[in-house]
Parts: sequence; C-alpha cells; structure tokens
Amino acid sequence: MNKTEESVYLFNKNYNCAQSVLTAFGEELGIAKEKAIRMASPFGGGMAMHGEVCGAVTGALMVIGARFGCANTEPVNNSLPTNIASEFMAEFENRNGSCLCKELIGYRLYIPAEKEMAESEGVFINKCPHFIEDAVVILEKYLINN
Repeated sequence: MNKTEESVYLFNKNYNCAQSVLTAFGEELGIAKEKAIRMASPFGGGMAMHGEVCGAVTGALMVIGARFGCANTEPVNNSLPTNIASEFMAEFENRNGSCLCKELIGYRLYIPAEKEMAESEGVFINKCPHFIEDAVVILEKYLINN
C-alpha cells in the first residue's frame, strides 16, 4: 500500500483524519504507530471537532515538523519547516478552497445536530477521504523535493 492508500485505509478503520495521515508516515520518521495515533487524536474534525484547520492538514504539518523541524532556536534552521508548511497549506487551499474543516465539509462537528447531519449526508465517506488523499499527495511532493 502506498501512503495515500494507507491513510485512507486508516481513516476507514475509524481513525480520524490527522491520525490517518501522521500514522501512515510515522514509523519512517521514528514515531511508533501507537504514539502517532495518540499524538494526533485531538486534531480530528478540525482540532477537537471545532472545524478549524482540517485534521489531514494538521497531520501533514506534524509530519513536516518531524521530518524538517529543528530542536534549536537558530532562525536559519527554523525557517525550513515553516516555509514548507506554508507552501503545503497554500497548495491544499488552492486545491480545496480552504484549509478549515468547517468550510471544507460544511458542518460544525462540535454541534451534535450538525455532526448527525454530516454523518447522514455521508460527509465522512464522500468528502474526507478526498482531503486526506490531497494532503498526502501534496505532502509527499514536499518530502521528495526537500
């Protein structure tokens, strides 16, 4: 399975979008599967279901940080992950119209009635896998090119 397929597979196994993206890349970055799942658990549904930045995007940003982040405070070393993350987000937004979950899916998941409507309309089956796929495709491009 490639990373895109693995991410969608994990999402279909009831992991959230952030968990699905981070976990697909985690082991090659030295992050054990269970640790990746735990780390990304509060980021689904746009950060704790509040519809903010899409979980697929935050999962990808965690991968960028794990791959390119620096543990010191030298500005030169810290600019690379920020630049890659910024370019990643711009490309995701260009493809999908937004990086915000509530704008991408059209629902605020922290409101029970809206979450039910999203479920009944098949948002998690019809829309979210597309955003996960886009996030992984874009992410892989930046991982390869940097």
